[in-house]
Amino acid sequence: MVVGVCRLKLRLPETFSLKDKRRIIKSLQDKIKARFNLSVAEIAFQEEKRFSELALAGVGTARDPIHRVFMKSLELVENDGRGEVVDVEVEWL
Repeated sequence: MVVGVCRLKLRLPETFSLKDKRRIIKSLQDKIKARFNLSVAEIAFQEEKRFSELALAGVGTARDPIHRVFMKSLELVENDGRGEVVDVEVEWL
């Protein structure tokens, strides 16, 4: 069994309040959960309106399929257009 954790640090230049930010993050979390069956949580910058950090977690029998899903999730976030991915980290447990 392989557990992967992908951390995405996002810059949200067009948010003017925490309410705007939370709406965007909630939408991204819901899309990732629905399309890729990953667990998603905001893990940092909860009180910062211009930045966010999301953790995506997946479990499988091998690294490659999980890594592909992480990269597809990254594409989804980048193509969404409301945030800019500034850092990506993948860890294996």
